[in-house]
Amino acid sequence: MQQKIIQKLLRSRDNVPEALWLLLMKGAWRTYWLIEQIKQSLRLGRKTAPLFGSERALFAEKFCSYFPIGNVLEIGAAYGQSFHLLAKLLPQTQFLGIDINPETVQAANVVIKENKITNAKIIQGDATDIQGLPDRSFDIVYSSAALLYVDDNEISQVIKEMIRISRKSIILLELHLENPEYPNQHLGIKLAKYSFLGTYWVRDYKKLILQHAPRATISLTKIPRSMWINEAWAELGYIIEVNMVID
Repeated sequence: MQQKIIQKLLRSRDNVPEALWLLLMKGAWRTYWLIEQIKQSLRLGRKTAPLFGSERALFAEKFCSYFPIGNVLEIGAAYGQSFHLLAKLLPQTQFLGIDINPETVQAANVVIKENKITNAKIIQGDATDIQGLPDRSFDIVYSSAALLYVDDNEISQVIKEMIRISRKSIILLELHLENPEYPNQHLGIKLAKYSFLGTYWVRDYKKLILQHAPRATISLTKIPRSMWINEAWAELGYIIEVNMVID
């Protein structure tokens, strides 16, 4: 029920005064995340952390604000975790994910089918070489905690490909540090002190993206520190939104 309310509000944005629409959306999202938290707690048999205001919630709300969205591509989709939320919230949007691991792709598509998500699938692919996807073929290209594993000798090519196939926007949920003293054209540094599942690449994504899309407009949203358990994300977790300028 609450999911349908959000969908209805998204469709009505142009017909409602902006201030009122934002107020209604805030209330709808708060209720939605409360219901999702209750479902999660019942499923796990224990009380879970609030979802409202979490990185998952903020990313979903930012993403849905671009409605209407025809199609999207996720870089490094892994098991398609984001599809279980976003594809259900936006049933008219087509979701495609790419991941380099064939076993992960196979397992992810099984789970997607089991959950009756009909507007999403994942294919095997390397984000540094996705020439099979045409220029400007996706409204939104996004990554969620995927680029932090991409080495410095590959990240520029990945960013170039994301820019090439994006028609409107790029959205990243990654580790970002602005104006660091990087010796290698803002490609980042690998910080072992943030070790969790290996070390992470931390980058100035704003400067890195502007190298390849100088006319793009970029906004940064810091995820509240209280929402994270891992030290790296607590200090450096950002949502990075890139609005493309297409000639």
